[in-house]
Amino acid sequence: MAKKTSATKKTLNRDKIISATLTLTESDGWASLTMAGVAEKVSLTTHDVVREFPSKLGLLWGIMENIDRAVLIEQTVSGEHPRERLFDVLMARFDAIAPYKDAIKSIARASSRDPVERNSGPDARDGIPKHSASLGTRRNTRYVKNNGGIRPKFTPG
Repeated sequence: MAKKTSATKKTLNRDKIISATLTLTESDGWASLTMAGVAEKVSLTTHDVVREFPSKLGLLWGIMENIDRAVLIEQTVSGEHPRERLFDVLMARFDAIAPYKDAIKSIARASSRDPVERNSGPDARDGIPKHSASLGTRRNTRYVKNNGGIRPKFTPG
């Protein structure tokens, strides 16, 4: 039972940290965000924040994971055509990020000027940011499975 409480506390801390990150990003901008500022906002030590998210890039991945989780929770398995399910997932994603629109804009502007943030991190592969890989992961969920309905067109260049 102690482990369950510990896991719940860790999840609550992660969610509080991500929420504070989005709030601070919206008000001050992504470029001004510091781990110490996030820690202060959630009444944790900087060490606690860094243990959960080792860097601002880690915070960004945490934000994306929360959005992915919100999208997947909202989806249901149905007999709809894959194209309709894909549309539903994309609309759910827009709905999930809507409350954080200003924060997401700030992150996008700052990331476009910082190639390190744009092309690095724990899940970047050969310069491909995690969000590109994340799109593939979402396509492969049971909600958007390609079972003959939607096939990407590939033309050799």
